[in-house]
Amino acid sequence: MFGADELPDESFDLAIIGAGPAGSVCANSALAEFPDMRVAIVDRETFPRDKACGDAIRYDAVSKLKDLGLDAVFEGRRLIDNIQPAFPPRFQFLDQLFAHNAQSRAGCNSFHIVERRVFDNYLCKAALRAGAEDFTGFSLTDARSSQSGQGWILTLKHNSGRTREVVCGVLVGADGAGSRVRRIAGLKRNQDKHTALGLRAYANAPGIAENCMRFDYLENFFPGYGWVFPLTGDRVNVGVGIHKIELKSCKRSLKSLLGEYFAYLRQTGIQVADPLPSDIKSFPLPLASQTLELVPKPRLALVGDAAAMIDPFTGEGIQFGIWAGDMLGCSVARSLRDGGDPQVGLESYAEAYAAHFGEVIAFSKNLSARLRLINIFS
Repeated sequence: MFGADELPDESFDLAIIGAGPAGSVCANSALAEFPDMRVAIVDRETFPRDKACGDAIRYDAVSKLKDLGLDAVFEGRRLIDNIQPAFPPRFQFLDQLFAHNAQSRAGCNSFHIVERRVFDNYLCKAALRAGAEDFTGFSLTDARSSQSGQGWILTLKHNSGRTREVVCGVLVGADGAGSRVRRIAGLKRNQDKHTALGLRAYANAPGIAENCMRFDYLENFFPGYGWVFPLTGDRVNVGVGIHKIELKSCKRSLKSLLGEYFAYLRQTGIQVADPLPSDIKSFPLPLASQTLELVPKPRLALVGDAAAMIDPFTGEGIQFGIWAGDMLGCSVARSLRDGGDPQVGLESYAEAYAAHFGEVIAFSKNLSARLRLINIFS
């Protein structure tokens, strides 16, 4: 596969950059399909680590993890199926849409809420137990295609400053919104009109309904929204999300919107306490409204936030990343196990993702655009 002068001490069939849900599930699925695979999992962070997010894992993603034997992380966590959205008066038609969607997707609109510090650590550690090589604490600084074109040569830099060079037959970018792999593939970040921003806080809210997730689409930053998701005890994940262009146009900060949302919740009777500054974190959301090649280079694929797998209306992404990570890992592993070309597995993954989620993404994209127009002209 590689020339003699291209082989450092360490070589892998598959190197996954990013150990979040999409990357870790990809590793777990690949090793479940073909245990003899050599898989490296790389992440600049060491685990456990915090990740700003709504922390909601929908039941279809939970089912996928159950199929992989990765559902122990949900033990002791309530299954929440009481979803309460609230819309401005001129958008009340969305109530019917949500009700219809909940009815047509019965069972898939229930959620477990698990902090990403816990959830991501569990999935990453499971991949390591399954046999993946641990490169957490390493950042990808460079990747170049081999002279033969049959793989990639990676330069990794540890947090301590030391570097290592490895080769891999397939490179997967699961490294989030600011994906280094995506840039190496020659793809820019999402445009502002295809990016949302979120600000999450952890706080105490005594008396919060334990089985209820609320979404408040407030008039003053519609089509963005605020959310309250119950954790354990009196703890909640509370936050706001808004499209980047809307935030720029209203000339306000995420922090001010979060403050307004806290005030709104208190007016409605939810006594949410002020969060600690360390529990407030912002995060970008590259939306799937921007079309992106999932296999932009030979022997290279993108998945999860790196591939802009985030619903353009709801801002959900974990279920897309988990499904895609599973499909990607399985497809590559099957190709290698059967002595085939892994590029075929990558192309199968891209086609399967488009077939499975194309209509969902198109609907959300059109809905989001329609609501923006109504908001402008009403």
